[in-house]
Amino acid sequence: MIERIAVSSSNIRSIGWSDLGGTLEVEFHQGRVYHYPHVKKADYLAFLNAPSKGRHFQAHYAHRTDYAELEASTPAYPKRPVKRKNPRR
Repeated sequence: MIERIAVSSSNIRSIGWSDLGGTLEVEFHQGRVYHYPHVKKADYLAFLNAPSKGRHFQAHYAHRTDYAELEASTPAYPKRPVKRKNPRR
């Protein structure tokens, strides 16, 4: 498992990197997680430090076809009971 760092972004929740294969891991707020292989550490650090994570992702990774989607560890929107003001009887 790749340890990810939470980032400030409207679309991206966290970013991580592993030196095994240079794998970049990107988790989005909707819960999807993707692996991008063969990413240099310098490129990961540039992504991590980019002023706009979304723009950086679009410019450098969104076009890639060599990625894998992983099963999300937590649902993006966990189901919660709906509280009604006037419950039906």
